[in-house]
Amino acid sequence: MYFVYLLYNETTKKFYVWVTQNIEKRLIEHVAWKNQSTKYCCKDRKLVYYEYYNHKSDAYTREKKLKHHGKWFISLSPGLAIH
Repeated sequence: MYFVYLLYNETTKKFYVWVTQNIEKRLIEHVAWKNQSTKYCCKDRKLVYYEYYNHKSDAYTREKKLKHHGKWFISLSPGLAIH
């Protein structure tokens, strides 16, 4: 199973989208800054949304769609609101 997940950085007020097979492990890595690519974006982050897919290609297609469309967060969930 593949997860597309959305993090929100409390400090920068920005959203970040990624794909992983193990969401629990990946969130721990974000907190511990185990990955250089996520070191600065995820210090004050929180998980605000995720979706799961059976196929890797579907997950990466969804990630790309979320990253490259304007107001993509509107399509996620009516209840998703960050203040």
